[in-house]
Amino acid sequence: MTTEYKDTLKMLQTLTKTTDYLRKNNLKTVNAKMLPAFNQIYTGISTLTDSFYGCAQLEGNKVLDNLKDAMDNGAALSAFFEEFDKWNSILSTDLETLNGYAIKLDYDFHKLMIRIHNISSEDLIANLKKELDKLKSKSENNYKKLIEFLNSFSYYWGKLDPEKDEFEHFETCVSELKEHAEKYIWLYDMLADMRSKKVLYGIIKFWIDLDFDYKNTLVEKNFDSYFDMDILKGMSGEEVIVDCGAYTGDSILSYLENFTGYSKVYAYEMVPSIFEKLKENLKDYENIEFHNAAISSNAMSKKKVFINDNSKVSTISLKDPENASVYDDEASVPNKPDSKVPVEMTTIDHEIPEKITFIKMDIEGSETDAIKGGKNHIKIDKPKMAIAAYHKYSDLWDLAEMLNKLNSNYRFYLRYNGASNGYMTSEYVLYAV
Repeated sequence: MTTEYKDTLKMLQTLTKTTDYLRKNNLKTVNAKMLPAFNQIYTGISTLTDSFYGCAQLEGNKVLDNLKDAMDNGAALSAFFEEFDKWNSILSTDLETLNGYAIKLDYDFHKLMIRIHNISSEDLIANLKKELDKLKSKSENNYKKLIEFLNSFSYYWGKLDPEKDEFEHFETCVSELKEHAEKYIWLYDMLADMRSKKVLYGIIKFWIDLDFDYKNTLVEKNFDSYFDMDILKGMSGEEVIVDCGAYTGDSILSYLENFTGYSKVYAYEMVPSIFEKLKENLKDYENIEFHNAAISSNAMSKKKVFINDNSKVSTISLKDPENASVYDDEASVPNKPDSKVPVEMTTIDHEIPEKITFIKMDIEGSETDAIKGGKNHIKIDKPKMAIAAYHKYSDLWDLAEMLNKLNSNYRFYLRYNGASNGYMTSEYVLYAV
């Protein structure tokens, strides 16, 4: 039982006893003599709600409004008593739920999810705006970098431009959490170690509070991205590896820094110029099969993607229409996009006949499609997987849910591999082993 829990319960019990006393004495309105007592009740409800939930009122509850109306305008107290009972029931139920968690992290996570459930979207967005203002006051430079970073990848998370009153990024984040809160709770329960649970808690805390300090405690400092040795300790020197989004070969080289060998590597990179660097960087290694193709689902596999190979961005996403356009085939393109090179789209199941033992995916938002296109291998082979899970808010739970439905024997982990001073909780990896 946390100190917060004890203090909250004690204060709630005091408020409940006070209102019960007033009702038993059949008090109908607030008179001048009782005004100081009602001011204390108002302050108590407001303080307790703010300290426990981080807001003045809960979504849809009018307890403070009705009390204020009774104190200022002589309105009947019956409306206040009715709303107080609702407020009391919500807080009592939430406290009872949290009292069941002996581990502080479990308590904190479920309290955060309760807060998201009980607070209006408007209040959650208002809190994010307030935290953004704090960041601006603290460091104008960091504030500008944050805005620039998010808008560079607005096709992932939405635009953020306070000068133009554009808060799509916050709205998308809050909407996702409000709509799918139960999915994040499911994922938390599915995660196989406390470090993973802490990462998930920290990610959501950042989304809701822009809590950079807590995020920085999550950074993985012992192992390379995609190769946490505590999670992948069952790897052998005979792995059949599929690298989706092989880029310039950095992940494969990292693999070779951590493991003694492999049987075969299938390396997929869709951007032609980067693909050439991939082949050059790994030309001295045997049993690597290179493919200049986009990994996707069966529904997309007969299409072609036109890549802007002169793009200034370091990585290209199929979600970014400026640099990637998908068409059924070349004949269906009304006017071939300038400077865009046609690249094949394919699937893991179509491409690879042998048993796969490890899959790494970082394909800029196409991870869910790639899983659909590799479902047979996932069902039958149960390859170990390390997947970038940050290109859509929903990827965190959606990817795990997809894999769990395909093969219920997977255990899931989360690791955060971003920089300590990063401006967004990107660079987190979902492991399935």
